[in-house]
Amino acid sequence: MEKKRLSVGFADLTHYAKLFERMSAEEAVGILQERLEAAGEVISRHGGEIQKYVGDAILFTFEEPSSAVAAARELAALPSREVEGLSLRYHAAVATGEVVCATVGHPSHRVEDLFGATVNRAAHLLGEAARNESGVALCEETRKLA
Repeated sequence: MEKKRLSVGFADLTHYAKLFERMSAEEAVGILQERLEAAGEVISRHGGEIQKYVGDAILFTFEEPSSAVAAARELAALPSREVEGLSLRYHAAVATGEVVCATVGHPSHRVEDLFGATVNRAAHLLGEAARNESGVALCEETRKLA
C-alpha cells in the first residue's frame, strides 16, 4: 500500500447505456472502443495514466493538476459522435489530493486500485460536469493548483 498525491479524473460517455436499447451489443461495444481510444490518446498526450475502465467511464491520474485539467477540457471538447439519435460525448471531472494505491481482492483475482476521498470526490463531480456547459468540473484544490 502506498499513499500518493495525484490529480484523479473520471471521464464518462453520455448516453452510452441507451445505445444497447437501440443497436446490437457488438455495435455498441465497437463504438465504445472507438471512443475509449480517442479519450486514451488525449490522456496519454497530456502525460496521464489510465487506471481502469468502469463500463464507459475512465478513471485516470496525473501528477500535475494543470495537465489533468488540460486533458479534462480536451476530453469534453472532443467532437460528439451522433449515433441512433444520441449525442455521445465525454464529460470529465478532476479532484486533487491524497490517494491510497493498494492491491486488493480475492487471491484468485487481485487488482491494483486507488482509494480515498480524492477518488470519491472526482466521481461525485461527474454529475456537476454533466450539468456544466463546458462538460468539466474541478474540485477547489485542483482549480487553485492548475
